[in-house]
Amino acid sequence: LTLPDDTERRLKDKWARLDQKPMQPWHSRKRNYTDQYQIRLSNTALCIQSEKDIKTKGSKLILMPCLRIKSQVCY
Repeated sequence: LTLPDDTERRLKDKWARLDQKPMQPWHSRKRNYTDQYQIRLSNTALCIQSEKDIKTKGSKLILMPCLRIKSQVCY
């Protein structure tokens, strides 16, 4: 909406604010990962895994048998 007291610079600022991408939650943001890792305890078949859902920040880590599941893979 253009107002009579809008200057050209002010209009450009308005349009720039409209063109911003919407904020995405940290757990569903699109990322460009190049590699993935699994952290394994030496000389065992145990890997670390998040105790709760992978989307839960601050969840504790536990040792579980190594599998290629999302809760054990680090990016």
